[in-house]
Amino acid sequence: VAMLRPEKAHEIFLQAAARVLKQLPAAHFLIVGEGPERPRLEALVRTLGIGPHVHFLGAREEVPALVSLFDVGVLSSRPVVETLSNAVLEYMAAGKPVVATRVGSLPDLVEEGRSGFLVESGDAAAIAERVLQLLRDPALAERMGKAGQERVRRHYTVEQMDRRYEELFE
Repeated sequence: VAMLRPEKAHEIFLQAAARVLKQLPAAHFLIVGEGPERPRLEALVRTLGIGPHVHFLGAREEVPALVSLFDVGVLSSRPVVETLSNAVLEYMAAGKPVVATRVGSLPDLVEEGRSGFLVESGDAAAIAERVLQLLRDPALAERMGKAGQERVRRHYTVEQMDRRYEELFE
C-alpha cells in the first residue's frame, strides 16, 4: 500500500514476489496505490513473468478491508523520505505481520522479530526470505500480527497522538 513513486521501490517488492513464487507458486501479491511508476511496474511484471499473480488495485478508499486480505504487509521503501508510515500502521492495526525496509521511522514502528522483520533497502532476496518465513509459519505470523496490533493500541491511537502533540506544544 503506497503511492507508485520511485522512493517506494515497488520494483524491489516485485523482484521479491518473483522469488516467493518460485517456492510458493499459489501466492498472490496486491499493489494498492496509484502513481507515475505504474506503467514501468506493469512492464516489470510482464518481464518477470508473474502477471497472473500480481494485482494492481489502484488508489482505493477501502484500504482497511483490502489489508484484511493480506497475509503479510510489505513496504520496500528506499531511504529517501519515509516518515511515520500509515501503511505500516494499517498493517499492524489489522494484525498483520510486517516486512519493511530499515529506513526512516520504520525501525521505530516495527519491532524487529516481534511485530515484523526489517531488511536493508533494495534487498529483494531478504524481503522474499522473510515473507516466505511468515507464510510458512502461520503461528509466527499470528504472534507478530498480534504484537503489532498491541503496539498500535499502546502507542499510535488518535488519543496517544493528540497527547504527544499537546506535550510537544507545551
